[in-house]
Amino acid sequence: MDYAILKDVLIIFTLSTLVNFLFTKIPGVSVALYDQIHVLFLKWNIWILVMATLSPIPYNLFSVSSGVFEINIFIFLAVTIVCQGIKFFLLAHLTKLLGSRVKKLLDLGWKPVAIITSLSLLIAIVVFRVL
Repeated sequence: MDYAILKDVLIIFTLSTLVNFLFTKIPGVSVALYDQIHVLFLKWNIWILVMATLSPIPYNLFSVSSGVFEINIFIFLAVTIVCQGIKFFLLAHLTKLLGSRVKKLLDLGWKPVAIITSLSLLIAIVVFRVL
């Protein structure tokens, strides 16, 4: 007896159960959010990963989404390593430079940093696309 059909049915059942769990049980995860991220990937492609990596946006959501939307694995790894490295080295440099004052800066929250980073990246992308 060939178990390929049974295996396929089991995989489909497992994946549909997982997707159902994600969309119904985890707060903030919805079909609308999935569609919104898909539109962002289609429009901005790899730049959405750069912005998500360099800003305090939850990167796990975008790293999983890049797999779902079939982003090239080597490009994904290169962007992740380079941009995460930049982010962590910048934070280390700020900590070394400012010392205890960095704690006050981080206690303000990441929202202002996220807004400034996102706007800077958006301006850079627009400038590069126009030129």
